[in-house]
Amino acid sequence: METYRLAADSTKSILCPAGNAWLKVWENYPEFKLYSEDDFHPSYQGSLLAALVIYGSVMKKSNIYFVDYSILKNFNLTKTDFKILVQAAQQILSEGKKQKKPKKI
Repeated sequence: METYRLAADSTKSILCPAGNAWLKVWENYPEFKLYSEDDFHPSYQGSLLAALVIYGSVMKKSNIYFVDYSILKNFNLTKTDFKILVQAAQQILSEGKKQKKPKKI
């Protein structure tokens, strides 16, 4: 991850650590399905998690609790799964914000 961070910093790009959010979900919920049935493409849940992290990264937001479940509930997503995804994205975005603080010299 540090290599990606260095590359993003050196090119003035935005790092979107969606993969870290996937790992965070699996760390707490090993059976959580983030891949679709083909085990190659992301499931709806996996895509939503990546989208939450990308949005937070691009918009420089570490708090994404404003995302409303009622908009997404018709997409075969349980409220419990939604909370798991938002919490994982929130944790990763918060960690990224802490790492971005300039070092004192």
